[in-house]
Amino acid sequence: ADASGSRVRNLEKDCKELREKIQVFLSKSDNDDALVAALQAEMQSMAAKAREERRRDKVSESGAAQEVEDLRAECRDREQQVERQHKIIVSLRAELQAAVMRGGDAGDASMEVEQARTASAQALQRVRVLEVSSSKMQELSELLKSKLAEAEEKLH
Repeated sequence: ADASGSRVRNLEKDCKELREKIQVFLSKSDNDDALVAALQAEMQSMAAKAREERRRDKVSESGAAQEVEDLRAECRDREQQVERQHKIIVSLRAELQAAVMRGGDAGDASMEVEQARTASAQALQRVRVLEVSSSKMQELSELLKSKLAEAEEKLH
């Protein structure tokens, strides 16, 4: 009877240890399930962020391409404007030279000479204004070209 009582106690003790181990396994299983759920939620969140980032990249690429095209058009416009102003400057210089030549004739009346001087001064003033304007346009054109190069780099 003593041996069977001892055996019962050992079996009860083993049974209790097994129950405790099963509880630990169940607890670990619950923790693992929670971790898997958290990881899945994080993966879904990251996938949504990646989709949004790709969408923004596509939008910014198309926006950058449009910006590049706009800058190219603006560069062309500025270069055409600089060319027009250059032609005006050349024309005004020729007018100025002609006015100076007319003013130098000895037989002309003093009134005509004074008008030529006034026209000459006005033409010279217009030339200076257009030269400054042309210089500014060239600087702006260079700036736009550098912006265009930067925008093209962003695309590539």
